[in-house]
Amino acid sequence: MTINKIVEKTKRPSLFEKGSSQMWVDEHISQQMLEAHLDPNTDAASRKPYTIDVSVKWIKEYICGNDAQQKVLDTL
Repeated sequence: MTINKIVEKTKRPSLFEKGSSQMWVDEHISQQMLEAHLDPNTDAASRKPYTIDVSVKWIKEYICGNDAQQKVLDTL
């Protein structure tokens, strides 16, 4: 492979340029991503229940000022 081909293949896309990757439809990758999102023991994809609780508590205290009328969506 020539240096010009290497440069072309590793060039960053323009901002918001549509990509051609089919990574997300690959069966193995999509299965691994689903497992990561459903695993309650890691913050790698979705957050652990503890992390969610701490985040919601912070939002309620510092953003909502503990106003009982304020609600936070997606709490456990």
